[in-house]
Amino acid sequence: MGQTGVWYQEDFWSRLKCGARRLIPGPIRSRAGGWLRAWMPYSWQMGSAFRSAYSLLEKSQWWSEERILAYQLDRLREVVYHAGKNVPGYRLKFAEHKVGPESISALDDIRRFPCLTKEDLRNDPELYVAETIPKERLQYVTSGGTTGAPTGFYHISQYNDDLAAAFRLMMWKRIGYTPRSRALDLTASFEGGLLHHAPDGNLLWVSISALDSRRFPSYLDAIRDFRPEFIIGFPSTVTLFAQLARDFRISGVQIRGVITASEVMHQAQRRYISEVFRCRILQWYGLAEYAGFASGCEHSDEYHFFPECGHVELLDAQGSPVMEEGATGEIVLTGFHNWATPFIRYRTGDRGAWGKRRCGWCGRNYPTLKEISGRIQEFLVARNGRLIPSSALNVHSGLFDQVWCYQFYQESPGKVVLNIQKKPSYEASTTESIRQHVLERLGGEVELEIRFVEEIPRTQRGKHKFIVQKLPAVGRGSPAAWPSPSGQDTYLGSMGAGRGHALVQPDMVNRER
Repeated sequence: MGQTGVWYQEDFWSRLKCGARRLIPGPIRSRAGGWLRAWMPYSWQMGSAFRSAYSLLEKSQWWSEERILAYQLDRLREVVYHAGKNVPGYRLKFAEHKVGPESISALDDIRRFPCLTKEDLRNDPELYVAETIPKERLQYVTSGGTTGAPTGFYHISQYNDDLAAAFRLMMWKRIGYTPRSRALDLTASFEGGLLHHAPDGNLLWVSISALDSRRFPSYLDAIRDFRPEFIIGFPSTVTLFAQLARDFRISGVQIRGVITASEVMHQAQRRYISEVFRCRILQWYGLAEYAGFASGCEHSDEYHFFPECGHVELLDAQGSPVMEEGATGEIVLTGFHNWATPFIRYRTGDRGAWGKRRCGWCGRNYPTLKEISGRIQEFLVARNGRLIPSSALNVHSGLFDQVWCYQFYQESPGKVVLNIQKKPSYEASTTESIRQHVLERLGGEVELEIRFVEEIPRTQRGKHKFIVQKLPAVGRGSPAAWPSPSGQDTYLGSMGAGRGHALVQPDMVNRER
């Protein structure tokens, strides 16, 4: 187990929580959970994996570079040994490339190993599941919800979520967030009301479908009464909320920080959000695979990758390592805590540019990336002009398991076509489930037509576009002067969004993914 203390292990509370998820109805579990969270310390609401990981991170963030590298080498050997012994897909890969645990004597030796691609997992996700994990503990997850080509894999139920929560909290606390902080969450669309309070009262979800000028006045008082300290969302949804906050002059609310992920944040958006809320913005990076986490620190916006979570590489188009500061390449991750489906040299499809090996501001010996690209903001438009960001349509369930890929197509506001390329296993009953799920996320004012196609064309560079947008005002709007909160003009694509204008650059929708 080495020095992590975070090897796959469970205590009584972890087993109890996992059993409760399977046996107790959701509404009852939610009410009971809210009561428990009201008095139980946050660390004990989570499992032993959370407590072990968080305790480690509080100390390891200040380790010397030598100690961090030694830690990573130990974890790398453990993961490679586990994958080679217990995962059929890796046994085949390692045998083909004549590598194994004995091949690892230094971190750089990982370059001798083959990469794991999303295509590997799409072709046969079961091939990459560890034979030693009990089936009742496996939790099926999909990523790629905003690329239209879902990738399926497995976590250990509760364990991986608790670990991810530890890394998230360590990132978010860098701008003052705590589990007791009141936060506004702008990351979901849902029915049955525009607002949803978390059982413990510290989180208020605002449906993305409510981010327009017609609906905003109906829940404005509820937001004032809630008095949020932080806003959690996508850059696109936080920008829309900032526009509404400015237009309706929300008073009595002091935002201490904004936390965003899942999309690239454009500089115009960062400037606008900062001027509206006058607070720090923390942009963080993570995957549903949980193979890597990164965020800015207390003083810098560069992405600090957690070496305790995994090993990060950048590769060029030929698969060769990119090493120089400022050079860009595809982000390739080896996760240290993915025991159900290990991710060894996992090609994420995202791109980054190297920063320094050590942050000169905070002093952590964490590798940094100056920027991360690849998650482009794309939008659909409802009949009333409301913008629906692609991140709101993200799917992390098995709903699209019978689909090779899918793509949203729009030519007029309020009308959307969902093109689906079916797998041979596709069942007719799946169509209605997909329809209901997508309509819920679209949030109203949208007609949805599902079409089945033989093939979904890719771009000239071989990439899959999640949204094909043919609305001139969205994709190719003529530049128009748009006033920033400070009174200076910011030149952006003109897009009506209720009373304000959406902060969207003219090429934002039609750029390649």
